Amino acid sequence: MKLSKIISEYRKKRELTLEQLSSKSDLSRSYISKLENGGLDDQNVSLATIIKLSTGLSIKVRDIMELLDITEPASKESAPLKVYLRNKYNISDDNDVKIIESLINHLKEK
Repeated sequence: MKLSKIISEYRKKRELTLEQLSSKSDLSRSYISKLENGGLDDQNVSLATIIKLSTGLSIKVRDIMELLDITEPASKESAPLKVYLRNKYNISDDNDVKIIESLINHLKEK
């Protein structure tokens, strides 16, 4: 998933304006706007910026890194499925992913 999509989805989910996210993340409104609109390449975004965004969006840095598909999964069994579901079906809500995982695990037991 692209950083622009992550920022946009989580900002809207949290009902934050660009100004509010700017205040919470200590990043300028114009910089966040450029990130959200894809005006900056994900490769050029520093870890410090991702940490600030995670603070402003109230999500874990690891979650952002997993959504960007650039980290090793925390659990070798469940994390790849999370990444797959997020990427393949555009599922960003962790609760939705957990529900799907539990359904799959339930089906495995039968």
